[in-house]
Amino acid sequence: MQAKNNSLILSIIIFVLLFGCNTPKEIDKTTLSKTYVDIMIAQEIYLPNFDSLKIKKQKIFKKYGITEKDYNYTLESYKADTEKWNEFFASSLAYLDTLKKRVK
Repeated sequence: MQAKNNSLILSIIIFVLLFGCNTPKEIDKTTLSKTYVDIMIAQEIYLPNFDSLKIKKQKIFKKYGITEKDYNYTLESYKADTEKWNEFFASSLAYLDTLKKRVK
């Protein structure tokens, strides 16, 4: 009986390790573009102060409901695909233009 319980516990632990780990997921292009632009702006503002930049980046990720891991994963996958990258970059520029119009 003890061996059966140990096997069950071991099976549960393996299941949790295999399926419970937080694997990165790809986020949509619009969210990626907005996050990217917001982070670029934050870097311009907070660059000399790395602690403030780190805090601001976490606020940006929270604002869009994503993790830094998901953001980096998606950005890397877009970089590997020229067509996706060009669409993403065009979307980012369009978002930046809307932000500029709000400031005027």
